[in-house]
Amino acid sequence: MQLLLPVLAFSTICFLMAYGTQKRTRWAWYGGWVFGFLAAGAILSLVVDPLLSGQTILGTVCLIVFGVGCACVWTFWARFWIRNRNDFLRKKAQK
Repeated sequence: MQLLLPVLAFSTICFLMAYGTQKRTRWAWYGGWVFGFLAAGAILSLVVDPLLSGQTILGTVCLIVFGVGCACVWTFWARFWIRNRNDFLRKKAQK
């Protein structure tokens, strides 16, 4: 029951982003960056907090590998998002 509000909020945000991405609207491109930076912050907190309190070398190495993997995925997503900028920000053709 404690996670109901965050799950509903996350689901709503994902639904709105999916709709905006499908329609290729301007707000969806900027919203994608906001969502990407929030995701990067969440991943950072998942990696840094346990990394600072790592108790074993194996756990620390696994967290470093996880962090590097997440950074690679986020970089791939950011480059993809930059490449598709024109699909979202181009002016509509006037009739």
